[in-house]
Amino acid sequence: MAEGIGWAGINEVPRRRHTVSERGSEHGLPTRHEQGDLRFALHIGHGDFPRIVLASGDLEEAFYDVATTFNYAEKYQMPVIHIVDKAMANSDQTYKVFDPGLMKIERGALIRGGIEADDNAEYLRFKQTESGISPRPAIGTKGGVYWNTGDEHDEKGHISEDPTNRTS
Repeated sequence: MAEGIGWAGINEVPRRRHTVSERGSEHGLPTRHEQGDLRFALHIGHGDFPRIVLASGDLEEAFYDVATTFNYAEKYQMPVIHIVDKAMANSDQTYKVFDPGLMKIERGALIRGGIEADDNAEYLRFKQTESGISPRPAIGTKGGVYWNTGDEHDEKGHISEDPTNRTS
């Protein structure tokens, strides 16, 4: 689903993708495993946009990495791809009970409540900030209306062909 990853990248949408890596072309080989999708995950999508890729090494790490993918996606507002290989996905193992207390929820720059705007001002979803991450409204936030496009856009989200968008 490269199109969805690219769309999320340009629109700074926190998106997670969990995938099982197999070897071979298209459908893989059902009885073998490897981390053959790692290079694909690093470069998936159209154009250049940031993404984070996590590849878990064992089942316990995969459990905690799921929470980490949520946190990274929310905090940095970008696609996060989580890869486990086929051997782990098809394995049965006995582990001690995992400790959910080791996981922390981090929502990032999330606006809660309403958005105050001047008489003529609009909410700038893609405002250039010092951190590089614009605060995003939770669904249903009063005043949190903005445009999402699949193209380069200005701070309001409106399509713009201004070349400074690529460098700012």
